[in-house]
Amino acid sequence: MGKENDVVIEYLSQPEVFADLFNGYVFQGKQVVCAKELEEAERELRSFWADSKVKSSFETMKKQRDIVRKTKIYGQEVYLMVCGVEHQSKIDYSMALRSLSYDTLEYLRQAKLIAREHKKNKDLDSKEFLSKYTKEDKLIPTITLIFYSGEEKWDGAMNLEEMFVPSQLLSHLAPYMVQAPLNLIWAYDVENTERYQSSLRKVFDLLKVSKDKDAMLTHVKEHEQEYSRIDQVTGRLIQQLLQLELVEEEEEWEGEMNMCKALEDLRKEGFEEGLQEGIQEGLEVGRQEERQLVKKVFKLQGSGATPSEIAKECNITEEQVLEILE
Repeated sequence: MGKENDVVIEYLSQPEVFADLFNGYVFQGKQVVCAKELEEAERELRSFWADSKVKSSFETMKKQRDIVRKTKIYGQEVYLMVCGVEHQSKIDYSMALRSLSYDTLEYLRQAKLIAREHKKNKDLDSKEFLSKYTKEDKLIPTITLIFYSGEEKWDGAMNLEEMFVPSQLLSHLAPYMVQAPLNLIWAYDVENTERYQSSLRKVFDLLKVSKDKDAMLTHVKEHEQEYSRIDQVTGRLIQQLLQLELVEEEEEWEGEMNMCKALEDLRKEGFEEGLQEGIQEGLEVGRQEERQLVKKVFKLQGSGATPSEIAKECNITEEQVLEILE
């Protein structure tokens, strides 16, 4: 995992942010997931497939999830997972399949734990012994969100069906196949940001206008109180995504960051760069006009004009004409 992705995962791992991410996306802003009730869960998933012909031979599938939390919603246990797509990496066009594999392996993991309990307790009858699963056994629901923080617009498949070749046959088969929607949040284009109540809203609102420096500066000024004191974890995320140089404030603010100052510095820097470019362009124009004047002076001299006549024609002094001719 790269440093850029580490910053994203550190930010999303905060309980209040993690809960807000699911409340905003899954529950449309309703405060259903409670940050204080989140429990860390196993991130790594493994599954083994044995070769029926060669007993000692088997294949392993292993997946590492970025963040996994277990909690209760409406009294029922649920697994909430986030997979962060590495910042500025190429779009993973297999993500719809990867997301499905995370959920599938999680359910297989749960089924294996259930089977172990039955083996330990020896409580299966002859009909249940083969599957190691009873009618009363239940799986814990799992939801996987993909948090994409790249600037490039996501144009990958948004469900498993989009990964197949479109055909008349597929339209007939689709209703009977696995339906696997991709729960993707593109950080730069989140709709209904008012559904989010943590610092996520500040991040999403800011990224929406990040392509326009003036609009971004205006937005921050309109919410100056919020953006002038940003916690370090949120500041690092914004600093990375927008490539801004945020500076920590005074100690009594406990290391909070001031984004207003960073954007104002960026605006001044842009103005100075534009001014310097303007000066260079002006110098270049001046040099072009000077070359044209010299060319005209020599052309008039070649046609037999006197220095006095050349000066009058070029609207310069006779002394300047003589300097050019020398």
